Amino acid sequence: MIQARDLNRKLFDMQGTSQPLRDLRGNLRVVGTYSIPVRFRAKRARDAARPAHQATLQVSIGSCLMPPPRLLSPELKREKPEPISMQIVWIEELNPSDPKAAVNWVLYTSLPVTTWQQAEEVIEAYQHRWLIEEWHQCLKTGCRVTSRQLQPRERLEPLIALLSVQAVRPLSLKHLARRQPDTPARDHVPEVHLEVLSRHLRRPPVQWTIGAFVREVAGLGGFLKQKHDGHPGWQTIWDGWPQLIRLVKGYQLAQPPPTCG
Repeated sequence: MIQARDLNRKLFDMQGTSQPLRDLRGNLRVVGTYSIPVRFRAKRARDAARPAHQATLQVSIGSCLMPPPRLLSPELKREKPEPISMQIVWIEELNPSDPKAAVNWVLYTSLPVTTWQQAEEVIEAYQHRWLIEEWHQCLKTGCRVTSRQLQPRERLEPLIALLSVQAVRPLSLKHLARRQPDTPARDHVPEVHLEVLSRHLRRPPVQWTIGAFVREVAGLGGFLKQKHDGHPGWQTIWDGWPQLIRLVKGYQLAQPPPTCG
């Protein structure tokens, strides 16, 4: 969401004239509109409250020259960077009930944007931003990637690659449980996990759905499972998953060894 101070950001038009972003708005070309459902948002420190509604968004495109940062490191000063040519995709809500809570995005991209289809691709990529940020949070907080002390970089990079895959697991379970809660859990989880969870909860064997399975795993991680609690987040799923794995390992170790010949 663009803030008022962002409209004062100094950019260059394609003729090299410096002007604030709000003035560049008049140089953009409208290429289309589309609608999205907007969720309810309670009032926060900087943001006004916003009711749930269907928003009609207008998309405008144009070009600008992005100036180099005002504060440069000694290395960059020696490079003497020039302004970079960028494309602007401006998405703004039409006829909002409250202008302070209206959807208003300004996207800068190095991709070519001269048509509605190209603008759509940029917008679609931006709409994955929140999922990517959540994945980074899972990588940093859950996997504690920033706490690793491997040096030099060549030793740290393989670990980050492995943890990057591991961080996907709680997110994939979370989103699958929300979007397809009635999907059979056995399609996504080993059968032994389901059996051990049933035994731990002292329930007869059941045909687990992915929604019920994820909720119980999150319960192992501290999720209270009350009706008004809504869906579990990645943090409780992350905390509950190692608990389930330990139960599975204990169960497997307690099984009699296979007989030979």
